[in-house]
Formats: sequence, structure tokens, C-alpha cells
Amino acid sequence: DTMLKDEDGKDVSLRGLIDKPTILTLNYFRCTGLCTPLLNGVVDFLNQIGLEPGKDFQVVTLSFDPSDTPEIAHQKRANYLKQMKRQYPPSAWRFLTGEAQASRKIADSVGFNYRAEGDQFVHPEAIIVLTPKGMVSRYLYGISFLPADVSMAVREVILIPSTASIL
Repeated sequence: DTMLKDEDGKDVSLRGLIDKPTILTLNYFRCTGLCTPLLNGVVDFLNQIGLEPGKDFQVVTLSFDPSDTPEIAHQKRANYLKQMKRQYPPSAWRFLTGEAQASRKIADSVGFNYRAEGDQFVHPEAIIVLTPKGMVSRYLYGISFLPADVSMAVREVILIPSTASIL
């Protein structure tokens, strides 16, 4: 129920957005390291995956940098949606920002660790697959992902009993 800001500056909660299998990425938008290659990797598998975005799954990218703003998130989303080679509804890939405490709470709840070092952050590179109830189903580490692996991870969340929620 932690409140965040979407790419249009509206208040949203992650719990309120998750109603289908969700691929969660935690990044920060001014990253000079691996965040951009990871998001490019997301575009690559989204262009190839045989699932219907917005119906079968969605993607949520959350910045854990409190200096990132909804305006920056809006521009990032527009840049990545331009790279799509298939029909991809904007509502199927959300870019969120939040206060440091809110982002930390969500990162901790999904087991994603990061720490500030100077004006940068040290963090792993991964996508996290969530069930429609917000439970972590799978971590896929790296900056590039096989479409078949992502597809299988998304499809298998339907098989997981989801009586509890962590978000």
C-alpha cells in the first residue's frame, strides 16, 4: 500500500497496479552503469515474447532513487516504448518513482538490496516476476534474458497457489 508516483505524477500503489503476472524491475533513471542495458534487455525480450502485454502480463519499473521524478519517468517510458517493434500498450509498462522510504520498503519486500555510494547506487541486475497477488515467483539475473525463460516464468505464476500477498 506504499504510495508512489506514476509517470504522470499520479499517486499509485504497487498493490493497486498488480492484477496479473508482473515483471518488476528496480532501477534508477540516471544510472551510468547497468540500468540502461537491463532496460534495453527488457525491450529485447518484450519484442520477442509470445505473450500479450497488458493481458497476459505487465511490466513495472520502479526507481529507487528519490531524486528521480515523474517527469523523468515519463520521458524514460516514452524512450523505451519507442524502441518497441510490436504493438505495446503504454499501460502495460509503468514507470514509477517514490520517496526513499517508499522505494526501500518495496525493494526490501521483494528481496532487492541496494546501497548508495556517493551519488550512485550499487545494486544487482535482475527482473523479478510477481504473481497477481504480489508474491515473488522468480528472479532472473543479468541484463539480457531469453524470451522463452521470461515467458515460462510468467506462465508458471498461474500455477502457484496465491493465497497470500507480500505487497
